[in-house]
Amino acid sequence: MTLFPHTLFAFLLLLAPVAAQGGEKPAEKPVEEKPAEEKPAQEPETKPDAGKGKADDKTKKGDKKDKVDFAAQIQPILEKNCVECHKAPYTDDDGKKRRPKGGVILDSKDGMTKSKKGKLLVAKKPDDSKLVHSITLPADDEDRMPPAKKGDPLSQDDIDLIKKWIEEGADFGTWTGTEQKADDKGGDGKDEKGEKSDEKSGDKGAKDKGTGEKGKKKSEALADGLAPLPEATIAAVTDAFTVEAIEVASPLLRVTCYGREGRIDDAALAALQPIASHVHELVLARTQITDAGMATIASMPRLSHLDLRATKIGNAGCEELAALSHLTSLNLYGTKVGDAGIAALSQCTSLQHIYVWQTPASADAVVALQHAVPSARVVFAADLPGPMTREQAPRGRARR
Repeated sequence: MTLFPHTLFAFLLLLAPVAAQGGEKPAEKPVEEKPAEEKPAQEPETKPDAGKGKADDKTKKGDKKDKVDFAAQIQPILEKNCVECHKAPYTDDDGKKRRPKGGVILDSKDGMTKSKKGKLLVAKKPDDSKLVHSITLPADDEDRMPPAKKGDPLSQDDIDLIKKWIEEGADFGTWTGTEQKADDKGGDGKDEKGEKSDEKSGDKGAKDKGTGEKGKKKSEALADGLAPLPEATIAAVTDAFTVEAIEVASPLLRVTCYGREGRIDDAALAALQPIASHVHELVLARTQITDAGMATIASMPRLSHLDLRATKIGNAGCEELAALSHLTSLNLYGTKVGDAGIAALSQCTSLQHIYVWQTPASADAVVALQHAVPSARVVFAADLPGPMTREQAPRGRARR
C-alpha cells in the first residue's frame, strides 16, 4: 500500500508529454488555413473585367443589328404608300408613257439622291429633308404625302423609322432600286421608238407649261453674267434656311426652311438680304412672316417662284410683291390677301400661276385679275380635274 502514491506520480509523469502535444495541435490549424482564405479574395478582381468586355462586345453587335436597314424596313414603306405615283418613267400595258408625279422618283437610289426638285434626303439631317417634311405635314395640308385621296398619313412609327434612317446617314446598303430601262416595257418591241416619241411630246407639254426648255432658257437668262456667291456668304444664312443651287453650276439659289417654319419671322427673313440678288425660288409656307417682311422679298430681282401659303400676308404685302418683274409663280393659299391685294398683282404681268384659294378675295377680284393678266392661271377653288369629254370617257357597255 505504501507504493501506490509513488506509482501514481510516475504514471502522471508519463502522460505529461502526451498532453502537451495534444494542446499544441489546435494552435497549428489556423496557420494552415490562412493561405486558403487569401485565394478566393484574389479571384473576383479579374472576373468583373472579363464580363464587362464581353458585354461591350455584345453591345457593339447590338448596335449594328439596331441600325435601320433600308431594303428591309424603309423601302417597303415607300413601296406601299408612295411608289405608285413616284416611280421612274415607264410605259404601261396600253403603250402610254407614265411619269412620276411632281418629277419625284422614289423607286431608285439615284431618283432619291439626285432629285431636281431639291434635296429629298439630307444625310443626318431629317429636318432638312423634303421627304420628311412632306410626310409630317398636317393631314389636311394639300402637300401632305401621301395625299388624302390616296390614303391615310403614314403612322408615327413609320415616320420615326424614316427619320432614324436619315439620322444614321441615309445608307441604302446594296439597294439601287428599279432601273428605268427595265420599266419601259411597251408592246410589239416598239419600246425605244415609243420612248423617243413620248419624250418629244413630253418636252412639248413642258414648253406649254413654261417648265421645259422655255423655263430653262429663262433661268439661264437671269443667271447670265451673275457670279456665284462666296460660300461664306451662303453659310451665314444656313442656320435658319436651306440654300442650294437650282441646278448644277447655276449661281441662282433655291431657299427653303422645311422643319424650321416656327423660327422664321420678319427678322429672320431680313437675314437673307446678302443673298437677295441670287434667290430664284423661295419657300416660306407656314412661317411667321408678315407684310413687314415683304420689303426683303421685293428686293430679290431674280425671284421667280414664291410660296407664302398659310402665312399672315395681306393686301399691303401684295402691293410690295407687285414690283417683282420676273415672278412667275405665287402661292397665297390660306393667307389674308383680299381684293385690294389681288388688284395690286395685276401689275405683275410675268405671273403664270397664282393660287388664291381660301383667301378673303372675292370672285369679282379674281376675274378682274384674270383679265389683267390673261396668260396667268388663277386657282381660286380646289384644283380638281374637270369633267371628262365623251372622247375621254372609258368605253363600256352601251346604255339601253
